[in-house]
Amino acid sequence: MFAIQHIVKGPYYSLTNRYLNSFSNPEINTKIYSAKALVEGLLRFFISLFASFLLEHLNTSYSLILIGCIFMIILVLLLDYMRTRVGLKPEEYKKSDIEFTFVK
Repeated sequence: MFAIQHIVKGPYYSLTNRYLNSFSNPEINTKIYSAKALVEGLLRFFISLFASFLLEHLNTSYSLILIGCIFMIILVLLLDYMRTRVGLKPEEYKKSDIEFTFVK
């Protein structure tokens, strides 16, 4: 399972970095990567906190089932939201989506 997990994670990081670089310049890349790292860290913290709370009150099998169901629902909702926003060709994006302002 760990091998499968790392095989899947390898292309994920490359593809997300490539996507984030597609619509930015070197001046704003640092800010984009910093915001991405901050959000990922906060999400990991809250997920770990929730999992430890569940494990304190439920046994491992019920905790894994509950967490799996919750994240499956979140994933389906996220994919439905992303359907019309991610993966477009460059000419299909609105001009307001591509333009970025300098953040201080």
